[in-house]
Amino acid sequence: MKIEILHTKIAYSERTLICVPCAKFRATEHPIREIRKLFPMEYRHFREHCEDERRQHESPVLLGRGKFLLSDFGEQKICWMTVQNRHNNYFQEAWLEEVIDTMVEAGLHKKYDMAFPGLGYYDEDGLDLKNTLKLVYEAFNDSSKALDFHITY
Repeated sequence: MKIEILHTKIAYSERTLICVPCAKFRATEHPIREIRKLFPMEYRHFREHCEDERRQHESPVLLGRGKFLLSDFGEQKICWMTVQNRHNNYFQEAWLEEVIDTMVEAGLHKKYDMAFPGLGYYDEDGLDLKNTLKLVYEAFNDSSKALDFHITY
């Protein structure tokens, strides 16, 4: 797999699969604001499958530790990766490892060119950027597809 490190916002990626970090419990501020604006159908799909104390619909809760949700409504797809419990918590490295493993099992890295967020770039992430890049490389390196690692997301 060819990995390119970019300093552009992940929401503007031209890759087929955009990986977006999210919390298990729904929040209005997360995930990435630009994703909410540019992919409204995908964002609605994400919100329907989050845990929320105010749930008023019948959609099953699909997000949780070690899980992802694939929103496939157009040429570009969004992979919502659960990497934290609530939006105001740090990202959890163990959760990131588990969701990456789940993505590998599903073969996403072999089906799609990917854009992946550089979790750990910001102090409030609670992760180390080098560890995130290492996890991504080790998990996805058996693919012939391209991966953009977006430092600023």
